[in-house]
Amino acid sequence: MKRKLIKKETIILLGIILFLSFHGLIILNYPPMKDNSMFLYMGEGIINGDVPYRDNFDMKPPGIFFIYAFVAKVFGYTIKGVYFFDLLWALITILAIWKLTKYLFGSRVGLIAGFLYGFLYFTYGNVWYYGQAEAFSNLPIVLGIYFFFLAQDKGKKAFFFFSGLFLGIAFLIKFPLILGIMFLLLFVFLKKSRIIKTKEKTIYFFMFIFGFFVLFIPVMVYFIFHNALSKMIYTLFVYTPQYARTMNIAYTGFLQKINFSLGKSFEFFFIYTGPLAVFSLFGIFGFFTNNFMNKEIGDGFHIKQNRKLFLCGWYMLCCLNVAIQGKFFDYHWVPVYVPLSIISSLGIIYFLKNFKKHKRLFVVISFCTFIFSIIFFLRVNRFYKDSINYLQGKITRRLYLSRLGRFPSKYDFSPHTNEVLATYIKQNTQVEDFIYIWGAHPEIYVLSNRRSASKFLMAHQLYCSWAPSKWREDFLRELNKKIPRLFIVTKGDLFPEVSGVLKDSRQQLKEFRKLNSFLADNYFLVKEIDMFSVYKRKGGEN
Repeated sequence: MKRKLIKKETIILLGIILFLSFHGLIILNYPPMKDNSMFLYMGEGIINGDVPYRDNFDMKPPGIFFIYAFVAKVFGYTIKGVYFFDLLWALITILAIWKLTKYLFGSRVGLIAGFLYGFLYFTYGNVWYYGQAEAFSNLPIVLGIYFFFLAQDKGKKAFFFFSGLFLGIAFLIKFPLILGIMFLLLFVFLKKSRIIKTKEKTIYFFMFIFGFFVLFIPVMVYFIFHNALSKMIYTLFVYTPQYARTMNIAYTGFLQKINFSLGKSFEFFFIYTGPLAVFSLFGIFGFFTNNFMNKEIGDGFHIKQNRKLFLCGWYMLCCLNVAIQGKFFDYHWVPVYVPLSIISSLGIIYFLKNFKKHKRLFVVISFCTFIFSIIFFLRVNRFYKDSINYLQGKITRRLYLSRLGRFPSKYDFSPHTNEVLATYIKQNTQVEDFIYIWGAHPEIYVLSNRRSASKFLMAHQLYCSWAPSKWREDFLRELNKKIPRLFIVTKGDLFPEVSGVLKDSRQQLKEFRKLNSFLADNYFLVKEIDMFSVYKRKGGEN
């Protein structure tokens, strides 16, 4: 009987993975976006000897750059390689969620949770969050939590080490969330227990901490060896916290910030996640009504209530992580998907078991679920209709790309314009030539297969109020040394949530007098391509 159940579970799991694999293939058609292009550019740089923060600048933790170095080495310097790797990573994450949830709450809940995560991840359809650090951090977080639970039950030091190791990897990819999860884990672990003795706990604790920090040693050695440790520390602990304050510039009033935050939260929970948000309420409701507060024999995570408490804490931490970052970008919500999917799966099970018991309440909530589901699937239908029509040749690539980003907009993003500009660059430069884009368009470096004349790939990294003035002098030295064949200026990229100023790149160029003089003395305007003004080096040759 047990063998039949295992076989049935395996068949269902394989069916889920197969369905979600085909479901996720559609992301391979997406154009490069700003963030994943930045990471890919820096990953390729690592392969060729560049060092993050020293030779190419971004404010993310170093883990994401090393992941992209692996992607560029194995899958090539192409955006399709990024999306294919993202697809594989997401499928492995689904398996990890199934394994963790099965261990905590049983096979049925695990299968539902894995499916919900994968379906939501690939169906959300927002191209901005594929290949982001948030998505890559989910897998090591889930594995770290799974090994921690397993270690508590089995009492094996190695499992505590692996738990710390995976959470350390997640920390190197994305900082904010991990420390809160570690606090939740250690809070339950350090509670008085009749099962694990104090001496054993001390050993297990240090094994966990050792696992967490073990990868920090080679990372630190790498940056020390390349004389870039101080640059990394400054970027992560001085520059980045200043960037986090840009919402104070974009939204000056307290009520304005509250309205913005509530609006973004409503949009995520009721428009983008729809039925899952409602079923998660069922799950939480079930926690507190299904003998949740009764004591059980056992300690730590052996008690189902403690597991549910941890799950609720994890869910709240993920939402708090979005709020702390303040910008509510779509991809910031991706870590929420994991606990949301697990709690929603518990809610579905609870709903099916207790419908008659809470019939009136469930009818009202079911109606809300129905309404939100319509909104959710109408959005899905529109997304799939565009994508399928493009794949079938019913709409042109230009029209398809226009659905993914238009100009003018505050995001100054147009995939079609990017491809036109990249084609122009390839036709008018050689592979060994440098170019520079004064704006925020690392995707064009990837599309054109040209390298930047400066480590500052985004202009706001220089003109934001918290950037050291010395960086501008370094920037000018780089331009005079590498002399870009083409210098491209962006207009209309007004985005104070990121730049911290209420002026676009063209306006900032005029205020950067030395750079403006450098451009006027050495370049002439040759072409206007949508939001881009293309300047060519005088004399035709570098």
